[in-house]
Amino acid sequence: MDSLHIKAIFLLLAIAITPSTAWTVRILNRLSHKKVLFAHCRSGDDDLGPQYIKHRDEFKFSFGVNLFRTTLFWCSMSKDRKSQASFDVFWPSGDAKKHGGIDHLSTWTVNEKAVWVVRDDGIYLKIRDPGGDAFKNDYIDEILYLRWQPKSSLHHAEGDKLKKKVYCAMAMGSLHVKAIFLLLAIAITPSTAWTVRVVNRLSNKKVLFAHCKSGDDDLGPQYIKTRDEFKFSFRVNFFRTTLFWCNMSKDKKSHASLDVFWSFSNAGKHGGFDLSAWAVNEEALWIVRDDGIYLWMKAPGWPEEEPYVIETLSRRWEPKR
Repeated sequence: MDSLHIKAIFLLLAIAITPSTAWTVRILNRLSHKKVLFAHCRSGDDDLGPQYIKHRDEFKFSFGVNLFRTTLFWCSMSKDRKSQASFDVFWPSGDAKKHGGIDHLSTWTVNEKAVWVVRDDGIYLKIRDPGGDAFKNDYIDEILYLRWQPKSSLHHAEGDKLKKKVYCAMAMGSLHVKAIFLLLAIAITPSTAWTVRVVNRLSNKKVLFAHCKSGDDDLGPQYIKTRDEFKFSFRVNFFRTTLFWCNMSKDKKSHASLDVFWSFSNAGKHGGFDLSAWAVNEEALWIVRDDGIYLWMKAPGWPEEEPYVIETLSRRWEPKR
C-alpha cells in the first residue's frame, strides 16, 4: 500500500475519533412533596452512575456526538418504590417512530440541550415552536413524553437498551476501501472498561464537592456525603488517550484538581506512572481525606493473583485563591 493510501487511512481514523456537535442533557426534578428523584443514565460506552436528585435540583451531563451520529443515551428513573420509567434521553436522527414522532432533538430543542422535566404524572420534554423563530432561545412548551409505569410492568431488561445502529450508505468496491472501513470500525470499537470511584472519608461529616470531566464528557457537579462515593464507568478509546480529571473541594478554603484516570500514553505526564499496572480490577479508587487525596494501588513485589493493596498520597489540598 503506498503512502497516499496510508495517509488516507490515518486521516479517516482521526475523523472517526473526533467528536462533533457538543450536547448537554439536563434532568430537572419537579416532583411534589420534596421527593428525591433517582436516575441512572448510560450509553453504550459510558455509565454515569446512580444519581439522587433533590427537589428543585437537576443532574446534567455533556458529550460529543460521534462521527456516524449513532450516539444514544438512556436513563432509568424512579420517583418512589412503586413507579419507574426507562427511556432514551438523547438519540440520533432517523428514530422518529421509536421516539413519539420526534426525528431529531435538534429540530425541537434549543442550543443543543435536551431538557427533561420530571413531574408527578410523568416525564416531559421542553421544546420550542418549530414554526417560530429558529434563533429564539426560549423553550415555549413542555410535552408529556412518558408516563410513570408500575415497577412490575417493565419486563424488558435494562441491558436490552444496549442497542447499536449502523448506517452504511457507501458501496465498498476495492480492497483498499474495505481496509479503510475495517480500520474505522476498529477505531470506534470500545476497548477495556474502567471504573473511577471517588470516596468521601473526610471527618466531621463534611460534604465533598467533585466535578469530573473528560475531553468529551462533563459528568456535572457532585455533592458526596461522608462515607459515600461517586463512581462512573467508561471505555478506553482506540488510541489509549482517554483522560478524566476532577476538581474537588472539601470546604470554602481548600481545593484540589487532579487526573483520576489516564491511559498508558499519558504516563509520562504522571512521572511514568501507568495507572493500569497498579490499579486493581480496572478500578481507579480515590480516597479523599482531610490531608489530601489518596490512590489505592497494588503494592510492588506482590503476586498478581493475591495483590496487597496500599494507599498512596497523590495530591494535597491547596488553598483557594
